Amino acid sequence: MERPARETPEAPLDEGEPAAVAGALQRTLHALGDLDLNDLEAVRPGHEALADQLHTQAGGDRLLRDLSYDSALLYFRLLNSACLHILHFFTQRSTFAARTLVEQSRQLGASCRAAAKRCTTPPCPCSSNAGTANAN
Repeated sequence: MERPARETPEAPLDEGEPAAVAGALQRTLHALGDLDLNDLEAVRPGHEALADQLHTQAGGDRLLRDLSYDSALLYFRLLNSACLHILHFFTQRSTFAARTLVEQSRQLGASCRAAAKRCTTPPCPCSSNAGTANAN
């Protein structure tokens, strides 16, 4: 936490603010245990959506009320970076690949069934006669 706080392009943080950012980030990441998502559901929307969900679950802007503008920016940068790493970790687990394949198979099956249904359902007679009735 100290190194990112020193290397941030924002203005240097006041004494005590790095600890406040770390506390807010810790509470936010702790909310990961409260989310009811499997790996695939977490990965699909992306790291920024996960960061938003965690931020909201942890208390939203109440977490930031004691932070300066620059500290809040640092908090969001670190949260987005952490979520990117979390999602990368999820995708590397062996269960993620299996779940992804199962989900893709279900979606493909549903698409094939819908396409087959369209091919076997006769067109509505109303729609084909409408154009020929006016042509006479």
